[in-house]
Amino acid sequence: MSGIEETRGDLVGAGRRFGIVAARFNRRIGDALIAGAVDCLRRHGVAPGDIELVTVPGAWEIAQALDALAAAGTAGAPRADGGGGAAGRAGGPVGFSASAIDEAAPDAAARSAKPQPPPRQAPPPAGGARLDALIALGVVIRGETPHFDYLSRECTAGIARAGERHRLPVAYGVLTCDTTEQAEERAGGKAGNKGWEAALAALEMADLFARLRAAG
Repeated sequence: MSGIEETRGDLVGAGRRFGIVAARFNRRIGDALIAGAVDCLRRHGVAPGDIELVTVPGAWEIAQALDALAAAGTAGAPRADGGGGAAGRAGGPVGFSASAIDEAAPDAAARSAKPQPPPRQAPPPAGGARLDALIALGVVIRGETPHFDYLSRECTAGIARAGERHRLPVAYGVLTCDTTEQAEERAGGKAGNKGWEAALAALEMADLFARLRAAG
């Protein structure tokens, strides 16, 4: 609108760090979401060593891990190396090597292929490292009981609370679908990859938060 200045974030990943919390339940589809998110972050300049990947048993535990991961990092605090990249960190992402993160980013043409789980490593010490945004990924598929409704509602509310509590952007990439087919379509199928879309939102919101904090 004329006379009104708009502030919005750019899709800038270089020099920023992102945390991904992903549920392992419905793992085949969840791995496709992870691959999409990592691919998006890497293509927008995020170094493999600047991606923290934490996995949890299921959707119920996503918010708990987001809260712990956000608390372990200090949003917006300067890093000792003054910038991005693995040089400012001791080790790679939680539970995964930096090379495994790099391999988790598939070619755009191969996003719908089934990703292979990255090799496991002992997690390095966490804490004290700045995080600019978080990404929540998971898959909840409706069953025959009300469990789906309770779980989806509380998972979503918990994710929102984690962001509010730590004043940190949290992108939502949890699929809540009626069928497995619907979930597959949204994890690299004809409906795109919601992991990729969540990572895009995280990139934009991380930049927006930086702009708003700088202006304040």
